[in-house]
Amino acid sequence: MTNTNGSSIDTTFASKIFHKVLPNFEEENKKIINRLYTLKNTTKGIERSNQLGWHSDVNIQNYPEFDEFNKHLKFTLGEIFTFYDYDPNYELDIHSFWGNINPKYGYNNTHSHPHCLWSGVYYLQTPENCGNIHFVDPVKPRIHYQAQFRNDKSLLASSSIFYVAETSKLIIFPAYLEHFVKPNMSDTDRISLSFNIRLNPKPYK
Repeated sequence: MTNTNGSSIDTTFASKIFHKVLPNFEEENKKIINRLYTLKNTTKGIERSNQLGWHSDVNIQNYPEFDEFNKHLKFTLGEIFTFYDYDPNYELDIHSFWGNINPKYGYNNTHSHPHCLWSGVYYLQTPENCGNIHFVDPVKPRIHYQAQFRNDKSLLASSSIFYVAETSKLIIFPAYLEHFVKPNMSDTDRISLSFNIRLNPKPYK
């Protein structure tokens, strides 16, 4: 970007977060929620960053209840692919895909998703005060000297930002971004899907 005085400003090493709300997805959400509760009742689940909550196995994307969501996810990944102008001999593929059911007081510790390019979350059920997702500033040395701003709500005035947990919201972010989820303080489960994305060579034809 060039100012009128001739100086140039570049945005370097920016971390872009893509987010949208999927329209008219209430019925699809119900189908997915039912499938997740069935899995929760029949499988043990695994432990990752989740605390006090249930985390499914990491390859559940092929259940038919996820078909419509997968279409929206692949469309959004196509938008990201075009935005970044990735090599056309490659494609963005789902590497892992899981469900989360967090009861009251359930939360997620600070973590990132190594060995992937993008990660994301999709909210299926979000009661009030169920816990928002927070992203941590990846520029660690910035904490050594904090500036003062006219508006203390400036994105540059904090070492983290958060996105409100909102039903039908899809958030896709760089997998290297550390993030955490505050405790669910409601009496109703917070339910979401999460996934990791890799950039893989297209199959040879």
